[in-house]
Amino acid sequence: MPQGYTTCFRSAVAFGRARVLREEGEKRAALERLAAEYSPQRPEGRRREIGRLFDRVCAVKLRVERLSGKEAIELAEGR
Repeated sequence: MPQGYTTCFRSAVAFGRARVLREEGEKRAALERLAAEYSPQRPEGRRREIGRLFDRVCAVKLRVERLSGKEAIELAEGR
């Protein structure tokens, strides 16, 4: 089924050190920053959601040491 496949892609790979955020204040601050990025106009809604789901979330901090990426030639030539 050739119409189901594509070679158009963009990808990134990050290498570094990761650690789970275990301290409540650090984890809450990280979730707040992430939520503010995607819903800046709804501070009360995001605080409510963070509070509701806080215990079920695992937050991981990644310190990127090396980053690489690539894209399909069709995408690169289109720029």
